[in-house]
Amino acid sequence: MQQRANEAGFDGVPVSGHSLRAGHATTAAVNGVSIDRIAAQTRHRDLGTLLDHYIRPAEATMTTTSRDLGL
Repeated sequence: MQQRANEAGFDGVPVSGHSLRAGHATTAAVNGVSIDRIAAQTRHRDLGTLLDHYIRPAEATMTTTSRDLGL
């Protein structure tokens, strides 16, 4: 993952499978997707793990520099 991120021009930006999975879960939650549907997509059996470690607070998504990437 990190090699591909570097090849895409994101040198020095830490990227992992977890960050991609968390980004998906967070974006889905912010857009109103139900926790059950998110868990089915991310294959989380424990909703507590999904809520505590993957869905980031909405405030964090409002200040992230990722918003400026045009993705």
